[in-house]
Amino acid sequence: MKKLKKIILIFILIIIIFMIQKSSYFTITEIEFNECKNFDNQVITNLLKDLNYFSDSKRLIKEKILAIPIVESVVIDKKFPNGIELDILYKEPFLKVVDNDIVIITDDDGYVLTINNALDTYYSITGLEIMYYKVGKKLEIYNQSILNDVFSLIKLIKKSGIDIKGIIEYNGNDVCVHTSAGIEVEFGDCSEIEKKFNNFINVYYDLIEKDIRYGVIDVSITDLPLFRKEKK
Repeated sequence: MKKLKKIILIFILIIIIFMIQKSSYFTITEIEFNECKNFDNQVITNLLKDLNYFSDSKRLIKEKILAIPIVESVVIDKKFPNGIELDILYKEPFLKVVDNDIVIITDDDGYVLTINNALDTYYSITGLEIMYYKVGKKLEIYNQSILNDVFSLIKLIKKSGIDIKGIIEYNGNDVCVHTSAGIEVEFGDCSEIEKKFNNFINVYYDLIEKDIRYGVIDVSITDLPLFRKEKK
């Protein structure tokens, strides 16, 4: 008799669980999250709106959200009976890579966030030949070390506080930028970029003190910075 009661109890429990899973009362409809200006936020709403409060775990929800390339991390809080609140940390668009008609936006680690979509990025580079790209994967070009060093260069520029225009040019194995003061800077292939950047800073501030605001600082050869006083 006890065994029969136990079986009946289990059966009733299974029915209750089934009804909970199928009940629209517990379907996630109230979704709150901090929105991102560089992203179609409706994607997140559509991703979660048919989930169930009980049967869909926080782990599953987290996996779904983290599958979105622009999402860095997420904290999830369920709100009984049909709500969910997300605190999302988004990746910042870092670099626009332009190769003819292909426009790739990456984060600061080189992972592709969007393809041919308009996202606000201050820095962009032209002249690189793209080899492989896919949203959520690392961007690959035919000279990968150049791209890696360009990321390092941008981080050094941002750290330095020097006002440098956001357009980076790559031409003939030479990475070139322009300061807002009017001085062009040639970094060559960007190898040993920290040393080259330090050389640039030393020459740059010396020129500014002398009120020289045109010409070319050539630091393409490590430890041999040159300045060509060229007028445009």
